[in-house]
Amino acid sequence: MIKTEMTCIRGKNGDEDKYVYNCGICSRLFRYGPHVYLGQPVKDWDIMACRSCIKSNHDGIVAATHPELVEHLKDCGVEIRFYANGHIAWPENSGLRFF
Repeated sequence: MIKTEMTCIRGKNGDEDKYVYNCGICSRLFRYGPHVYLGQPVKDWDIMACRSCIKSNHDGIVAATHPELVEHLKDCGVEIRFYANGHIAWPENSGLRFF
């Protein structure tokens, strides 16, 4: 099961705190919080996704490349839909912006 975690990096000398999440698709860390939003929540899948993954997978996610995502979706009881190209379809009405 994918666990999206938020980490707070405390600002120094009056700098704002930075909030960092791990991407539920590629596992990389990205900032998401005050004034910097480098990803989006995918609420139907209970993950956060970085901008890079959303943009580069606008036509769906290759299941064979991301077996941990497939397992996570099954564990969460999400019905996995596929586009005509065979890629995992993003949730309908998710509000995702494919930049």
